[in-house]
Amino acid sequence: MFILQKFSFFILLIHIINVFSNKKSIVFQESLDDDAYYDGDQQEPVHVNLLQTIDCSNQCPPYWTEPILQQKQTLVYPTSAFVSLKCPYNAKPKAKITWFKDEQIFSPELFELFSIDDMYLNISKITMYETGMYTCTIENSLGKISRSFQLVVQGRSLDRPVFISKPTNLTRYEGDNVTFECLFYSDSSPFIQWFVQRKSIKNIYRNEQYNELEFLKEYNPHTMSEDEVKLLTIKRLQRNDTGVYLCRVLNEYGFNDLIHHLTVLPDYERPLLLQNISPNKRHYISNRLSDELMILIGCIIGILLFAFIFFLIYHFRNEKSLQQTLLATRILATRGISNLKNNQLYRSDIDPKTKKHLMEDNCHHCPAEGTISTIISSYYDDQCEFSRENLAVGHLIGKGAFGLVYQGVAKGINSKEKVTTVAIKTVRDDATPEEVENLLKELSVMKMVGKHINIISFLGCCTKGGQVMLIVEYAKYGNLRDYLRRKRPPAHALSGLYESPSDTDNNEQETIINDDDYVRSLTTIDLILFCLQVASGMEYLHSKKCIHRDLAARNVLLAENRICKIADFGFARDLTQTYYYRKQTDGRVPVKWMSPEALFDRKFSIKSDVWSYSVLAWEIMTYGGTPYPSIAAENMFDYLRDGNRMSQPINCPNEIFQMIESCWTFKESLRPTFTQICGSLRHYLYGSSPIDYSDLDYVDFPPISSPSMSDFASTTILPLSTSGIASDSNSHSHITTTATSSSSLS
Repeated sequence: MFILQKFSFFILLIHIINVFSNKKSIVFQESLDDDAYYDGDQQEPVHVNLLQTIDCSNQCPPYWTEPILQQKQTLVYPTSAFVSLKCPYNAKPKAKITWFKDEQIFSPELFELFSIDDMYLNISKITMYETGMYTCTIENSLGKISRSFQLVVQGRSLDRPVFISKPTNLTRYEGDNVTFECLFYSDSSPFIQWFVQRKSIKNIYRNEQYNELEFLKEYNPHTMSEDEVKLLTIKRLQRNDTGVYLCRVLNEYGFNDLIHHLTVLPDYERPLLLQNISPNKRHYISNRLSDELMILIGCIIGILLFAFIFFLIYHFRNEKSLQQTLLATRILATRGISNLKNNQLYRSDIDPKTKKHLMEDNCHHCPAEGTISTIISSYYDDQCEFSRENLAVGHLIGKGAFGLVYQGVAKGINSKEKVTTVAIKTVRDDATPEEVENLLKELSVMKMVGKHINIISFLGCCTKGGQVMLIVEYAKYGNLRDYLRRKRPPAHALSGLYESPSDTDNNEQETIINDDDYVRSLTTIDLILFCLQVASGMEYLHSKKCIHRDLAARNVLLAENRICKIADFGFARDLTQTYYYRKQTDGRVPVKWMSPEALFDRKFSIKSDVWSYSVLAWEIMTYGGTPYPSIAAENMFDYLRDGNRMSQPINCPNEIFQMIESCWTFKESLRPTFTQICGSLRHYLYGSSPIDYSDLDYVDFPPISSPSMSDFASTTILPLSTSGIASDSNSHSHITTTATSSSSLS
C-alpha cells in the first residue's frame, strides 16, 4: 500500500474542502523529495501529482479532476480483453484532447476496435498489435497537461487474419488516382497478395474463372516493407481498370480476402467544378452563364405562353368530344356490372357504397363507343374470355390512380362446378381510352408470361359486353411490404432474429388476431426465403424475354403458405425483339427502385430489374423499410453516381448483403443474373445450420454431397457463389414453408 506523509494528507484535505465549497484556492503542484510514497515492489520513489483546484467560473487551464498517482502507468492485459484508458480533466475554455500512440498522433475513430467516449479511449478485443505507449494530451489556450499508459498485451491469437479495413465500392474517372487499403490484425507472420479481376463481376460467381485473376503484387521483404504492400495505388486510371480488386492475407492458421470494387467512367462525364478554374476565367464563365440563363428563361416563358394559348383553343374545341368519350366509358362499365343483378352467385352483403358504385343507371346512346370498342377488339382472345354470368364482384380491396381491384368469386374458372375466390382488376368509371388500353396491355403480358408458382396467375378476362375486367388469382395476405411491416419486431428484439428456426419454432407463442390470422415472428431464414422466391419468379420472367420495370415489395403479393407472387405487370414490357426497352413517354416512375441508366437514359433492361431486385431485397431484410428515406427523388442520380448506397440491415448476413451490393454496381454489365442470384441464395440456405429442409415444400437445394460453406468460401473470391449448384434455366426452384410456419393476415 502507498504511504502519504501528514503534510501531503493535509494538502489533500484542503483541496477536498475547497471543491465542495466552490471557493478559489491556491494551486498546489509539488514534487516531494522527502515526502514521497513508495511502491512495495519499487526501490525508487513515485512522485505524487497532487490534485489541482482552480476557480473555473471564468477561465482556467486544463487540470486533472481525479488523483493521478503516476504520469506513466503500465497496464498488462491478455488478448481479447476490453481496455479503457481514462484521462479525467476539466478546463475552460473547452480543451482539445489528442491521443498519441508511440509518440505519433493516433486517430482511434479510423479503427474498428477503438472508440472514444469523452475522456475515455476504449479498446475492444485487444490483440498483440495494440501493445504500445498511449498518451493523452489535453490543451487549451491557457495550458496543457498529459498522461501516458504503457499497454502490454500478452498471449497469442490462434486465428486467421482479421481485417480492419472495410470493402469499398468506388467510382472514379479516367486520369484519376485511387488507393485501396488492406489493414488487418494477425499475431503470426502474415503474407499479403493483391489480385484484380478485370472482367464482369458475374464471372466471380464461377469457380472456373478463379484462375483468370491477374496477379498485381505480393509482400517481399527484400523489395518493400509490410506497410507498403498494405496499400495498392493505381495512378492515371483507364477504362480497363474497372474491376474487382482482391487483397488476400495468409498466416499459418488460414487466410482472409478483402474485396474492393472500382468503376472507371469516361473523363467527359466528369462534372465541371468552378473551383478548379482560375478566378478570371471563372468570372467570365459566370457572366456568360448568366446571359445564357436569361435567354433560356425568356425562351421557356415564350414557349409556355404559346403552349397555354394553344391548350385553351384545343380545350374548347374538343370539350364536347371529351365529354362524349368519358360518357362512353361509364356506359361500358355500367353495362358489364349491371348483369350481376341476376347472377346466381351475386352476394347480398356487398358494401352499400360499392353497390351504388356498381349499379348506376344504363344509358342507351354513346357517340364515342366505337373508339373504345375498336381498342378492345384488337386484344380480344376467345380462349381467355370468361362469362360474366359466372362472375360475381365482391368488396373493394385495392385502388390506384387509374384502376380498382375487387375480391370476387368465379364459378368454373378452374373446374366446371368449383367456385374460386379471385381478384378482379378493372378501370375506374371515368377512365380514358388510353387507360383502358393500358389494362389490356397488362392482360396481354400476363397471357404471354404463362404459369409459375412465384408469379401471379392469369385466370381469364371479360372484354366483351361491358367493362374490361382482368381476373387473376387471389393472394390471401396482400402485398409483401405491408405484411413485413405488420410482422416487424420491436427494435430490442432484433437480436433474436439470428436464432435458428429449430430453436424458436417449437416454443413460440401464437396470438390469434382473426379467425385465420396467427402472428409468428419472422426469422432471418424466412426473409431469405422471400428473397429467393422473388428471384426465382424473376428468373422465369426473364426467360420469357420480359422485364418487369416496377419490381418492389409493394408489387409482390403473399398467397397461402407464404408463397410470394410477383404481380402488377402494368409497367412490364416484351423484349423479344431487343435486349432493352427505352421509355418514350413521361409519367410517374418508381425513382428509388430504378437503376442509374433507367433514371438518366430511360433505358430498361434485364439488368435494371436486377438493380430493382436489390432494393426489394433490402426492403425484405428491413421488414418493409423505406429505401433512401432522407434523399429527395430529384437528387437520387447524383447520390448513386457518387458511389453512395444503403447500409447493411442489422439482421442481414454478410453473404446476403454482399449479393445485394453486387446488384448495386453502377455499370449494368457487372451485375449478376437472376440465375446467379438464385444459386447464391440456395447455397447460403444450404449452408445455414441448423435448418430442417424436410419442412420446406418444393425446395430444390443442392445434394447433400455438395461442399460445405467453409470449403466453398475458401476457393472463391466472394462468399456467395453458384459453383456446383448452377440451375437449369428451364427448371425453377419453388420455395414455400409448411402450414405449421405460415401466418395468415387477411
